Amino acid sequence: MPDPSDTRVSLADAVLDRGVGPAVDWAVGALVAALVILVGSGVLARYVFNYSLAWSDELAGLGSSG
Repeated sequence: MPDPSDTRVSLADAVLDRGVGPAVDWAVGALVAALVILVGSGVLARYVFNYSLAWSDELAGLGSSG
């Protein structure tokens, strides 16, 4: 069992923390922003212009069911 007081960082941990971590953060942020834009465009079209955007509803449904 590893010693919990051992603070050495392995090379794999450093690569994941410095390289993969920020890339995943940016990707998730972009997906959330796209979902907000899709849902917002659907709400705007439906309640302001009284017109339903089928593609917006479908893409928002696909994006939120994860």
